[in-house]
Amino acid sequence: MRSRAFLNSLLAAAISISPVVAGEDAKKPRQEKNEHVLTDLERACRKMLNMQIGVQNGVKTLHASIEGNGDKKPRPSDKEAALELADNMKAIIKEVNKAIAKLEADGAAVAFPEVFRQLRDDMKNMQGRLETGDAGTGTQAIGEDIIDALREMIEPFR
Repeated sequence: MRSRAFLNSLLAAAISISPVVAGEDAKKPRQEKNEHVLTDLERACRKMLNMQIGVQNGVKTLHASIEGNGDKKPRPSDKEAALELADNMKAIIKEVNKAIAKLEADGAAVAFPEVFRQLRDDMKNMQGRLETGDAGTGTQAIGEDIIDALREMIEPFR
């Protein structure tokens, strides 16, 4: 977690630095490209955040359903719901992979794609847990960490 916070702070610093400097017309095409990349990055982060919040809400609902069962074990319908949530996580992982590819293609500093790789690792962990029907507190904590990380990544754009 501490390394993710450091990487997020690097990303935030890069985003908050204005690439436009008066009198530097020669750098305008690169600056415009940077601004476009940042706009795309913000849009991707917001999309992933909304998707992740939806999954997180589903995980909490599923957990409550399982806890409401007499034996506190998942029923077939609970397992089916968990697999659907795992599929939703796969969709979010596709989005983070697109962000990583875009950052790498645009020659972003190594730290920036790394933030997204760590986020992807957490997403894959959560997906794996859901595939086994685990909607417990550990899975929920991973989901909250993902949401917090995405919110931190979006904050500099405000």
